[in-house]
Amino acid sequence: MESDLNRVKKIILGDEYDELLKLRDEINDDGKFAKLVSNIIAEALKARAAKDDSISEALSATIDQAISSSINQDPKKLAQSLYPIMGPAIRKSISETMQQMLDNLNQLLEDSVSSQSLRWRFDAWRTGRPYSEIMMLNTLEYSVEQVFLIHRETSLLIHHQFSEFADTRDPDMVSSMFSAIQDFIEDSFSTQEGDLLDTLRLGELSILLTRGPYAVLAVVVRGRIPEGLRNSLSTTLESLHRLKKSELANYGGDPDDFADIADDLKKLLLVQRKEAKEKGKPWLAMVAITAMLSLSGYWYYIEDQAAQFRASLVSLLSQEPGLVVLSSEFDDDVLSITLLADPLAKDPSEIVDPIQEGFTVSFSMYSHLSALDEIVGRRVTSVLIPSPQLQTDVRDGRLFLSGRVDGDWLAEFNGYWPAITGVNAIDISALNVFYPRREAIAEAIETLQSIQIDFEKGDTAAELDDALITDLAAQIMQLNAVAIEETGRPINIDIVGYTDETGSEQLNQRVGLERARSVRTALVGAGATSTLLTPYSAFNHPSYDGLAERIVRLVVTVESLD
Repeated sequence: MESDLNRVKKIILGDEYDELLKLRDEINDDGKFAKLVSNIIAEALKARAAKDDSISEALSATIDQAISSSINQDPKKLAQSLYPIMGPAIRKSISETMQQMLDNLNQLLEDSVSSQSLRWRFDAWRTGRPYSEIMMLNTLEYSVEQVFLIHRETSLLIHHQFSEFADTRDPDMVSSMFSAIQDFIEDSFSTQEGDLLDTLRLGELSILLTRGPYAVLAVVVRGRIPEGLRNSLSTTLESLHRLKKSELANYGGDPDDFADIADDLKKLLLVQRKEAKEKGKPWLAMVAITAMLSLSGYWYYIEDQAAQFRASLVSLLSQEPGLVVLSSEFDDDVLSITLLADPLAKDPSEIVDPIQEGFTVSFSMYSHLSALDEIVGRRVTSVLIPSPQLQTDVRDGRLFLSGRVDGDWLAEFNGYWPAITGVNAIDISALNVFYPRREAIAEAIETLQSIQIDFEKGDTAAELDDALITDLAAQIMQLNAVAIEETGRPINIDIVGYTDETGSEQLNQRVGLERARSVRTALVGAGATSTLLTPYSAFNHPSYDGLAERIVRLVVTVESLD
């Protein structure tokens, strides 16, 4: 039955029936319908916006909520988006503020050199109010500082003019506050219908508001309100409504439509100063300024001299080996210097005296051991036994020794030099090391070996001098004692007897041995130890060199002697 009905519908409606079914499916399908609407939504919004403001009113709440949500979720993202707009605006605002500040400063300086200005400064100090405010109160009768043209319906600022001395903040915010104050008064107090706020007062500032059908003209007045100002405001506002009625009625927020009214609004920026009395020369101010400049110059000179003295002294102290400057500062004309000082460094007070220029210097010193080569060299000299034969030099922590030194002293020094602070190694390659006792032994041996005892031809027993034998025995025993002390072993003395060439070799060997024995007997008799003395015939002694003389010689040897 249903299929027959569909066939009947198709016969009556033809192919349009399928199109209608397709359209119905697309409308019922949210996804497909949204896609269809997206193709024309932009044009629809433009058309509706051209007709009336219903789109703005409908979307304003949604847009406000979206912006608030975006700020709560990620305020940095919105700040980055506004940066290209806010950055130039902020820089321009700062530039204008600085320029106004400089202009105000110039004006203040022009009015500051007089006896009257000194009185104003005293009043400012006495009352705790800024000097500029005191000056304005005494010289300004009235000043219209700012003019605001505000759209009445939207409270948007249409145009803003201000004088060069005005303290301008955010004019858009100020204009919106006028409407907010009016609304607050209406909501908070009982007023008659049609009553409007026309004057605000805050100290010496007054704000006058004049309303028209589409705009409000507000001016900020400092001082008394000049006569005829309200009439000028009404005349100007009426003229603006007459010339710009259409633009005011349909104002959409573009201030460029009102760029040509700047001159009309500037005419309202009125300034009236009190008549100035004829001024004499500001002698008091000139004297005060001269005194201030003189005191400032003298103070600067003293400070400069102190700074130069401080810098010079710190530099000299820093250059002195063993001194390390930690801090320096003046306190009540006393230069206090804190430093580290090596005990071998120069006394800091000796550095101050040559450059003393009327300043008092106080030192706080803490002991430390410097590793500078010069100080280490002084430290080495202080611990060494002074000797003209020993030279020292310290380079990069290495101690170089040169000259002639006692071997015993060197052995002792090798044991304690590592304890000298700053010495990391020693170099003794240039030292000439000697041993006094060994040199004495060598000298005594040389003396003994230079002695020879003569014999007559054929004699084996010489007529020996008792004094010579006694002295020779004493030398032998003294040498033996020194040798034992130095090497731990006794000396060996070979008594070698020589003969001339007469006689046979066998005879000469016997004669030479007898002569050596006779000398040995005499020396033992004079106190020499017999075990030290060994008689030899020259022919049987290793030192025999063919000498043919009738003599006896001593050959001394000391074991373990280098």
